Amino acid sequence: MMGGHCLGLLLVQGNWNHVAKLENLLSAHQQRTGFHVYYKRLAGEGSSGKEDALLYVTEIVAKDQPGILGNLVDFFVSQGVGIQDLRSSCYQVPYVKSAVSTIHMLLKIPDDISVITLRDDYLEFCEKLYVDAILEPVKPIV
Repeated sequence: MMGGHCLGLLLVQGNWNHVAKLENLLSAHQQRTGFHVYYKRLAGEGSSGKEDALLYVTEIVAKDQPGILGNLVDFFVSQGVGIQDLRSSCYQVPYVKSAVSTIHMLLKIPDDISVITLRDDYLEFCEKLYVDAILEPVKPIV
C-alpha cells in the first residue's frame, strides 16, 4: 500500500496463447471487482531487452503520497528506459509522524539515450514531486 493505493507491476513472458489467456482473465477481473487493471503487450523484447544497455540504479525516498510509484514508472517508460527490477516499501517514521516510501529500481538504459540528459531530466522531475532521488550506474562486484 502506498498513499492508500495498491499497485502491482508484472512483467510476463510466455507463449502467445498463455499471455492472451492472462489478458482475458485480467479484463474479467477488472469487470468483476471494479479494480483498475492496465496492461500492455510489448512487441519483441523492445529497447529494454538490449544486451548493450547500461544498467543503472535509482533510489527514491519520499513522503508517502498517492501516485508516486506510478509517476516514477511512467517517467522511465516514456523515456524508453526498461525497468528490470522494482522494489518499494512504506513505513511510519516516529519522529515525523508520517509515512515514508522508499523505492528501488534497476534500470536498463538503451545505449542510444544520453544518460546525462536523462539524469538531469529525472532529477528535475523528482524535484517537482518533492522526492529525494539518486541515479547512478550499477557498480560491478570485483
